[in-house]
Amino acid sequence: MRFVLTPNIIRTSTFRFAQLYAAVFSASVAALLAFIYWSTVAVIDRQIDATIEAELRGLAEQYQDEGLPGLIAVIRARADEPGNTDRIYLLADPALRPLGGNLSIWPAAAGLLRRR
Repeated sequence: MRFVLTPNIIRTSTFRFAQLYAAVFSASVAALLAFIYWSTVAVIDRQIDATIEAELRGLAEQYQDEGLPGLIAVIRARADEPGNTDRIYLLADPALRPLGGNLSIWPAAAGLLRRR
């Protein structure tokens, strides 16, 4: 007995049910992958925010303990650490002149964040 795909098979309820099942399965997989992606992005964002907050707290403590010269020294030391290419520091005065860090100028896009 040979199985031949004929127009009659396409019209059967079994074939339509299989198509419906494939569509529902595909939609479910897409929804699951979207959920996993957005959850992962949210976790990474929270970790980055927590790291930045901890770094800012540490620098604020250095400023309170040692003043501006101590803060400049700490930022320069952290910016110059070997293998520390993923951290960017810039301490600037109110005129946006660099005081310390591994950026030589204030980024143009961040100039919009400057307090007026």
